[in-house]
This record gives sequence, structure tokens and C-alpha cells, in this order.
Amino acid sequence: MVLVVGDYWDVGKGCVAALKQADTHVIVIEIDPICALHAFMEGHQVLSL
Repeated sequence: MVLVVGDYWDVGKGCVAALKQADTHVIVIEIDPICALHAFMEGHQVLSL
């Protein structure tokens, strides 16, 4: 299963962590370059709108 999370701030980080534990492929969509970098450095696939 592939899910898209549209934010990587406080709530988005929690959602991504929970989805990763459920063995789901997660794609993070982020427009803020700093948050996108954090998501990328934690090993998530990051795309922009």
C-alpha cells in the first residue's frame, strides 16, 4: 500500500511514523524546503507539488 502525507510538520511526522510501523510505503509532499530536507534525511521519499 502507498499513502501520501501532505505535510511533514508535527502531525505529519506522527502520521508517517505510524504508517511506517504498519509497513506502508509513504510519500511525503512538502513545499517547505527545510521540512522536505528533514523528511529526506529520515529516509522518506519526498515530492513537491
